[in-house]
Amino acid sequence: MIKKLLISGQQVYFASQRPDPHTETGAVMELEMPIEVYWQAVDILKEVTYLLASGEPVSEVSGQIRRVYKVCAPHALSEKDRTWLLDKANEN
Repeated sequence: MIKKLLISGQQVYFASQRPDPHTETGAVMELEMPIEVYWQAVDILKEVTYLLASGEPVSEVSGQIRRVYKVCAPHALSEKDRTWLLDKANEN
């Protein structure tokens, strides 16, 4: 199992340490997940980066970000974070 923080603000990314509280980073969710799930989410985030760089429509990028939320939701350590991730994953 690996512990990571999923940070969702202007960008969505993983971090090992909490960001500086004085910076506005957005939502920070603490996750504990199998390494396979982590690498699956990282691969999706790489796809998001590629889509953004190639100028794909926002709807395509948003769909991939929702996939990250859906993959990570079962591994959130707090119920509040889990609920937030599931709500974001199911947004249209």
